[in-house]
Amino acid sequence: LPMPLPVLITVQLMQNVILFAGFISLGLLLAPKVGIEMPFLQRWFYRRPAESGLKNAALTPFLAGVALAALLLIIFYTFFLPRIPEWPMGVEAAIPIWKRLLACLYGGINEEIVARLFALSLILWLLRKIARQQSPQASPVIFWIANVIIAGLFAVGHIPAAKVFLPITPLVLT
Repeated sequence: LPMPLPVLITVQLMQNVILFAGFISLGLLLAPKVGIEMPFLQRWFYRRPAESGLKNAALTPFLAGVALAALLLIIFYTFFLPRIPEWPMGVEAAIPIWKRLLACLYGGINEEIVARLFALSLILWLLRKIARQQSPQASPVIFWIANVIIAGLFAVGHIPAAKVFLPITPLVLT
């Protein structure tokens, strides 16, 4: 049925709020059961004082993320881009900056919550049940198996969007 734009936006917003509230709730319930700690959230929600070292705990992952992003950009521009001439650089540049910003925020927040908080916790929990592991934290092997599964699903989930802009080849999949 035709729907006025404000109604459509409201319905879409309500649908996303309900879905993500469920994903976040289940993720927050499962995470402690598989040994995923969230000291920043615990400090924020429960008003606990900062543990020693917690204040600078975000610096190392932030710097590692910046370094890894720089490395991946160098690899992309020096290795992949010259070998994939149909890469849609012009299409990406033609998208208004506000839409690119919204897409980054959506991907950086919503997709990561679903993939890392909810799905990783769920897969870890399932693998620990299958392995009948009793320790409070998942073993490194189980953690990395779950992490690889989630990374693979995350990548596969982006293939349909990539297919719109360029042909899917083994190099594009890499």
